[in-house]
Amino acid sequence: MKKAIFWVIFPLLVQGFQAAWAEEGSAARKRTADEEDAASQLATVVVQGRRETPALQTQVETRSARQPLQSADAARFLTRMPGFAALRKGGGNSEAVLRGMSGSRLGILADGVELYGSCWQRMDSPLSYIYPDAYEQVTLIKGPQSVSHGAGMSAGVVEFKRRRPVFEQPGIRFDGAALAGSFGRNDQMAEVLAGHAQWYGRVSATRSESQSYKDGAGLRVHSAWRRWSGDAALGWTPDARTLLELAGGASDGQADYADRHSDATRLHRAWWKLKLEKQAVSPWVKRIDAFIHHSHADHVMDNYSMRTIHPSWEGILMVMNPQNKLDQGRLSVDLEPAKNVIWTLGLDRQRVRTFNRMAMFYPSLVGVPGLPPDVVERNTTDYRRIELQKYHDVTKTGAFTELLWPLDAANTQRLAGGARLDRVEMEMPSVKAASRRTLRSGFVRYERDVPQWGSFYAGLGHSQRFPDYWEYMWINERVGGASYASLRPERLTQLDAGFAMQRGRWSAQVSGFYGRSRDYLLFHWRPAIFVENIDARQFGLEAQAHAQITPAWSAGASLAWVRGFNLTRHTSLPQRPPLTATLEARYAQGGLSAGVKLLAAMRQKHIDYGTGGVDGFDQGPTPGHATVSLDASWQIQRGLTFSAGIDNLFNRQYSEHLSAGAAPGTPRSLVEPLSRLNEPGRAFWLRVSYRY
Repeated sequence: MKKAIFWVIFPLLVQGFQAAWAEEGSAARKRTADEEDAASQLATVVVQGRRETPALQTQVETRSARQPLQSADAARFLTRMPGFAALRKGGGNSEAVLRGMSGSRLGILADGVELYGSCWQRMDSPLSYIYPDAYEQVTLIKGPQSVSHGAGMSAGVVEFKRRRPVFEQPGIRFDGAALAGSFGRNDQMAEVLAGHAQWYGRVSATRSESQSYKDGAGLRVHSAWRRWSGDAALGWTPDARTLLELAGGASDGQADYADRHSDATRLHRAWWKLKLEKQAVSPWVKRIDAFIHHSHADHVMDNYSMRTIHPSWEGILMVMNPQNKLDQGRLSVDLEPAKNVIWTLGLDRQRVRTFNRMAMFYPSLVGVPGLPPDVVERNTTDYRRIELQKYHDVTKTGAFTELLWPLDAANTQRLAGGARLDRVEMEMPSVKAASRRTLRSGFVRYERDVPQWGSFYAGLGHSQRFPDYWEYMWINERVGGASYASLRPERLTQLDAGFAMQRGRWSAQVSGFYGRSRDYLLFHWRPAIFVENIDARQFGLEAQAHAQITPAWSAGASLAWVRGFNLTRHTSLPQRPPLTATLEARYAQGGLSAGVKLLAAMRQKHIDYGTGGVDGFDQGPTPGHATVSLDASWQIQRGLTFSAGIDNLFNRQYSEHLSAGAAPGTPRSLVEPLSRLNEPGRAFWLRVSYRY
C-alpha cells in the first residue's frame, strides 16, 4: 500500500522546482482586495528584501495553513524556511537553530523587542514566549548583514511582526481560526480590530494544547503542553504619517519535557510597550521610530507535578522559580540626503536582570525530632516563601548607523554598509563576578539588479558577541574551562552572498556564507561541563527553486547544507544539522488547493561527541530519514477556508540529528547513555479560518 501511494505522488514531486514559500514570489505587486484575501489563505511565504536584495531577507505569513501542521511551537514554525532546524525537548518550546547556530547568536525579536528566557537550562528559551498565530508575519535577515537590531546576532535576526492597521473609514475587522488534530491537539486564535482614520484598537488571543504524542512505533513521548496568550493595543493616528501606540499583554502555559528531570508548570510573561512612528518629517528626515518596553518573565519548574519522580531523585521534591526582567528602549532616524540614499542613525539600551529561588522537600525528614529551625524552614515546596536571589545583571548601550547608497542613476547598483558600537556591563552577584567590554560590529555589501534576470548581493560582515547568561552559568574553572574574568567575547567575520532570478515560469534563490570565528564559545557537556574559547570555521548554503508548470500546477524544491570545523582541536563543530532537502507539488484552482511534500534529511556523521552549545550536544552519528505530508484547502467563500492534512503519512519512526537526549527524570549532566527524542508519528489535522 505504501509503495502504491508513493508512486502516485512521486511524479507530482518532480514536475518542477520551488520552495513552498516561494510560490508567492511576485506577491510584492499590488493586488486587488479580493486577490489579497485569497492569497493570504493559499500562500505562505513572500521572499523579498530591502530594496529587492535577494535571498538575504525572507518573509513568512504566519496565519496561512500549510504543511506541516500549524505549529504552536515557534521554533518548529521557523523550519519552514531553508537553513532552520529545531532542537526538540518535548512537544513545545523547541530551540531554533539557523545554519548550525543558536542561543544568543540568533536574535529573536517581537515587534522590534529582543526577547530573553530566564531558565539556566533554557527550559523557557526566548521562543517559548512567542505564539506564531498572535503575529502576522515573520522576517529573517541572514548573517551579520544588519547592525540596527542589536549586537552579537551573528547567525541572523528573526522578527515576529504585526502590520500597522490602516482605516480610511470606520470599520471592524476579525481574523480567527480553530484547529484540531491527532494527539489531542486543540488550538484557537482570534483577533479583533476596530478603528477609523485617527485611532484603532486591537485585541487578540491564542490558546493551544496537546497531549503527549506517540512516535512511529506507537511509543509515548513525554511532551504535552497547554498555552495561552492575550494582548491589546490602542493606537492614535492623527494623520497618515504619525502613530502613537500603547500595547501590552500576558501569556502563560505548562509544558512537559522529555529531555530532563523537570517540567514547566508556569511560563508566564507580562509586558507593555509604548512606541512612536513619524514619517515624512521633512525633505531630509524620512522616518523617526522610538519605543520603550518592559517585560517580566516568571517561570516555575518542578519534578513532581506533571510526572512520577524518577528513582535517581530518591523521592526528593524540587521546585525552581527563575525570573527575568527586561527594560529596553530604542530611537532611530532615517535620513534621505539625496535621492534613493537612505541613512539610518540610532541608539538603543537594554537592561536584563535574572533572578532565581529554589525549594526542596525531603520526605525522609518528616517527623524527625530535633531538627534545627532553619532546616525545617527550607524543607518545603512553597517556593514563594523563599527570597529571590539575583543571578545575572547585564546592561547594553549601543549606537548604530546604516547607509544605502545608489551607484548609478537607475538605482540598479547599490552599496550598503553599517557600523555599531556597544558597551556591555555584566555582574553576577552570586559569585561576585563582573565584566565590562566594548563590542564593535559592521558590514559592507554590494547589491546589483540584472534587468530581466534578477539580482545579486555579496557582503562582508563582522560581529562581536558578549558571553550570554547561559554560558556564564555553566563555567567550571575546576575542569579546564574559562574563568568568569577570562571568558572572551566571540568574534565572527563572515562573507555572505546570494542571488535571485526569474525567467518566465521559473524562479530560484540561492544564498551562501563562509565565516571565521575567533574565541568561539564552545560547550563541553560530557564527561564534565565547562565552556571554552576556540577558533572555528563554518560555511554552507540554502537554495530554493520554483516552476509554475501550468496555471494550476506548480512544483518546488529547497536545499540547506552547513559544515563547521573546530580549528583549535581539529574536529568538526558540533550541533550542525545534516543536508536537508524538500520537494513539493501543488495544485491550486479557484478556491481549491492541494499539495504533497517530501522532506528528506541525509545521514550526519560530522560530529564531536559531548560538545555543543547552550541547548544541546552531539550524541553520535544519525541515519537519514524522509517523511511525506499531504494537505488540502477549500475556500468556500471570501474569508472562510477549511484546511486538512496528514503529516508523516507513512508513520515513520525517526529522530532528528539535533535532538535533546530522551532521559525523563534524569539531569542531563549525569554520565549515562542517552537516546534522541523520536519525532511524532502519523498525525491528522483539520483547520478552519475566517477573516472579516
